[in-house]
Amino acid sequence: MSQRNQPPATQVAVITVSDTRTEANDVSGQLARQLLTQAQHHVVFYTIVPDEPERVRELFHRLDTYPNLDVVILTGGTGIAPRDQTYEVVQALLEKRLDGFGELLRYLSYQDIGPAAMLSRAIAGTWHGRLVFSLPGSPAAVRLALEKLILPQIHHALDLVRGRPSPHPKCAHQHESPPIVSPLPVQTPAYLRPLEHAQFNPQKIAKFTLFQTSRLFLGLNCFEPGQEHQLHTHADQDKAYLVLQGEGVFLLPQGEQPMRAGDLLIAPANVPHGIRNTGRQGLIVLVIMTPPPGAAG
Repeated sequence: MSQRNQPPATQVAVITVSDTRTEANDVSGQLARQLLTQAQHHVVFYTIVPDEPERVRELFHRLDTYPNLDVVILTGGTGIAPRDQTYEVVQALLEKRLDGFGELLRYLSYQDIGPAAMLSRAIAGTWHGRLVFSLPGSPAAVRLALEKLILPQIHHALDLVRGRPSPHPKCAHQHESPPIVSPLPVQTPAYLRPLEHAQFNPQKIAKFTLFQTSRLFLGLNCFEPGQEHQLHTHADQDKAYLVLQGEGVFLLPQGEQPMRAGDLLIAPANVPHGIRNTGRQGLIVLVIMTPPPGAAG
């Protein structure tokens, strides 16, 4: 993309709401600033404030004096403990709420931490022509919210808030980094983040090609809870299955072998095998095959 077509850099305020954090141990605030900076956004304001309604309201009044501020990101104060009062302050300030943000963040968190995700009151919306996101205080939640929700939509959302024309963002099945498929010898190493290509289909197992040459195939198999690839064999092809996320069982002729992230199954040619997702979250398996489909024979 040429520099002329680059979206303008956004100016962001990062606020950690905590009674105990200091700049030295504010891991979530540091992570938020790091991820924003890596994505070419400008963090123009950062502070730590106690979880006291009046202090948080005063801080928003102060931020209103920053005329070029685009986004406010808060971490902490979204729980249900007696001291967690940030939600009420932010909710009262918002002019329009983005209910889908909290719903999606809790859904994504549920896949990692289970029912505890419902205890988060993450919220987002608009305030004085700016976007506001109030996140849980854990580093994992901050990373999840920024990488999966905020950063992919920040420019489009700001255009909508300010009434500017904006192209519709890419659909989930369109990737900035498409799978690498090369019929010729690869001259340089190929760098991929397999989990970024994972998608799920509630009707059937979702399968994607990550990388392929005339000698090697790498793909992803993505299973919703309960989905199964029944016992089967591959003639003249050796396969390996590395579990990247989730848990389930490998189906083998002698029975079921429990597996989880980090486990590897090697299935030489003509050896029966299968997979079933018995967990509560999506199961993602890296598939390695040689020779690749279409080359065996």
